[in-house]
Amino acid sequence: MNVTVLIYTGILQMKDGLKVDSYYLIAFNYFKDLVEKLKDNVIIATASINAKPVASTLLLFKGGIVHYWAAGSDMNYRNFNPNNLLVYESIKWAKNKGEKIFCLMGGSNKGLRDFKSSFSNTKSSFYTVNNVYDTKRYDYLKSIREKHKKIIRSDFFPLYRE
Repeated sequence: MNVTVLIYTGILQMKDGLKVDSYYLIAFNYFKDLVEKLKDNVIIATASINAKPVASTLLLFKGGIVHYWAAGSDMNYRNFNPNNLLVYESIKWAKNKGEKIFCLMGGSNKGLRDFKSSFSNTKSSFYTVNNVYDTKRYDYLKSIREKHKKIIRSDFFPLYRE
């Protein structure tokens, strides 16, 4: 999992023409907890060249749906198109497993949306929502986080997740 996290956070922090909102930067412990808690519904795929990991993706799956959730590649190897290989092989894996939907999620910039659109003509709306429907429980979760002094960024939603 370290490879996925390092590549994912690295691609989000790079300055090579890709501008990604800091909202999408996710703490390592969040990845670690996610994989531990959803272990039966997570797969990590990594593409390597000469035993060096050059791209990785974290897939979440359940109920016939696979989410291409976090991915990135080492920009030094982009001419090999390792992300294309990972998406293609991940789709094949999902199909062989009997999954019905492979969701590439949204895209924070045109290049990412174009990349994802190159795999299918099927389009759907994608939204992110920052609503709290149970204020009492949300405040409780925030209080636990604050008690343990783990609030790092006050602009991150939900505040207890980062």
